[in-house]
Amino acid sequence: MSKKYLRKNDIRVDLNPKHLNRFGYPHDAIITARKGHKFKANIKTHPEYVNGVKCLDLELFLSDNVKHKRISPSFWQNENQFGDKKGKAPKKLRAKIKKYNKKFYK
Repeated sequence: MSKKYLRKNDIRVDLNPKHLNRFGYPHDAIITARKGHKFKANIKTHPEYVNGVKCLDLELFLSDNVKHKRISPSFWQNENQFGDKKGKAPKKLRAKIKKYNKKFYK
């Protein structure tokens, strides 16, 4: 049995013009999976709700000086709309995001 997608653990910049903040700057995205030329990602964000879905609160995982304290619901996007790899997400955060994504998207 083959996998549907390859699990990933990257933090990249989301360069999609639809996802820029109000000043025109991109958000960081946590890449959780890859299928072909598409990535499944969650964006670090400010609002409590995105598209009517409650965002995951990250107060426990982030330090006080971090601006974006929430993670948006996951979405699939073409790989060329993400920047270069910036790092990896911590293990606790990945587990929390995986549980959050399963809750809404099965």
